[in-house]
Amino acid sequence: MKHQDLANTTDELIPAEISDELAALAMDDRANEVVHGGTIGTRAGILKYNGQTIPGNRLDVVVLNSAHENRYYEGKYDADDLASPVCFALSASGSDMAPHPSSSAPQSDSCTTCPKNQWGSAAQGKGKAITLTARVVDAICLLPSGLKGEAHRECAIGCDKAGVRMYLLDEKANVMYAVMADAPFKDPNAPLREHLERVVTVKGDVFTGPGGLKVISVKEVRTAAAAQPCGAKNPCAAKNPCGAKNPCAPKK
Repeated sequence: MKHQDLANTTDELIPAEISDELAALAMDDRANEVVHGGTIGTRAGILKYNGQTIPGNRLDVVVLNSAHENRYYEGKYDADDLASPVCFALSASGSDMAPHPSSSAPQSDSCTTCPKNQWGSAAQGKGKAITLTARVVDAICLLPSGLKGEAHRECAIGCDKAGVRMYLLDEKANVMYAVMADAPFKDPNAPLREHLERVVTVKGDVFTGPGGLKVISVKEVRTAAAAQPCGAKNPCAAKNPCGAKNPCAPKK
């Protein structure tokens, strides 16, 4: 039976009033449809999709696009009771950012004029409240040799044990932040220690020091979903001809 014949037969079998009612229900469902995506988590080094552990701890993905994002949360971060931001903004270019229409509590008409995005908005001092997604890096090996990433983690652990202060590298903006504790007499590396050379989302206050140095007082840290650099581009990769002499190379 041809498609047109089937359609005509269906119209003949279903009374007009029922057909109209079904069409109305379909339109109502379409209007109320909620489109959402899944979430990728890397907490404690375990790869998960929508909360389910991924076999082999590996996920092949294709990055189609990226966006700048600002987020504002109410209350203190609780890893056991995750909350959504009450205000957030998205932009492909990072300019003209403003609260998304879905924000439950917009803080301002634009991110530029938002009081929560100004210097002095930190809980203490003249800093600026910030939520940053960045990689925890070992500057001693990153700056002279460009070493970073999972393959360099063992080396970074050794530097941390030797007292080397870690940094946060925003790989997308190519901006590096020094790290300090949120109170005197505290180890600045402590909240970052389990995340060395991995991507995290940090909440805290950012300050600008002499010469434009950016310093973050870290208050809260959680793992962030991010692709690790591929082996071919990683200076610690096994294909590196200097691998045998490289402190990042896998131990035999």
